[in-house]
Amino acid sequence: MNPDQFHAKAFPLLRQAFEEKKIEVIHGWGDFNENGGFSRALAEKACEWLESSGERLPIWVNHGDSNNIQDLGPLALFAQGDDPESEVYHLDLLRKAGVRYYWVGHLNPFPVLGGDPLRASEALTSVNLDQPGRFRFPARILQSLYRVFRWSFVIKMVHKLGWQYLPDNRLVFQHTFRDGSRGWVFQRSGRWERDGWDAFSELISDESLDRACRERAAIIVYTHLGKGTLQPRAKELLLKVASRKDVWVTSVHQLLDAAVSCVTPEASLFQGGQTEKRGESR
Repeated sequence: MNPDQFHAKAFPLLRQAFEEKKIEVIHGWGDFNENGGFSRALAEKACEWLESSGERLPIWVNHGDSNNIQDLGPLALFAQGDDPESEVYHLDLLRKAGVRYYWVGHLNPFPVLGGDPLRASEALTSVNLDQPGRFRFPARILQSLYRVFRWSFVIKMVHKLGWQYLPDNRLVFQHTFRDGSRGWVFQRSGRWERDGWDAFSELISDESLDRACRERAAIIVYTHLGKGTLQPRAKELLLKVASRKDVWVTSVHQLLDAAVSCVTPEASLFQGGQTEKRGESR
């Protein structure tokens, strides 16, 4: 783990949170920034522990820099985790661990995903709607080039310009991985450069939530609670969000279950079944 974000003395608290089903994410099988070192054997060992504990985790989240070759594609050009020809292939193990939703790098620069979270909105199909109007046309050209030709240099150009590639504004959508399997991929809301407590209050501000309610939108917050300093304002906003009657505060997997239930009769909520309780108290 990154020593700046994790301390061994915190492990008992993390273990307690896990046992209380407040943890629902496999985040890269660990932190392999700078030095790399991931192997399929590590994932297999983690799966053995999960199985012996009788636990299943519903969400996978990519992590870190280009040394994290275990990430899943397609946005991370170095990712090999879903490539069956790679020695670090592990997508099959994720399914064994219970994963059914994947975050592979789709980050919406807006606090919210406007409109129907399951339907693409033309208003948000530019690379970055934050850019002034004069940038919209070249942004759409770059997006069209990538959609048609899948040229990796287009994505690099997009990042160099400070933009982010947005295929659309759906909260969750089907994706075909390189091993031929299909899975549900979701987007998060936030900014790469503002991913800690210092910017957390912006994502859950009254303005953001009011807009989300107007547009019947969804927010999955992109942040690192181990970064920055917890500001009193952030705590005040969290309490305020919890008290709002027009906002459903829930875990990521329950939000995604609800979204998927809109489009597939196999989803538990569509059938009237009960979703698992992991992460419910978040």
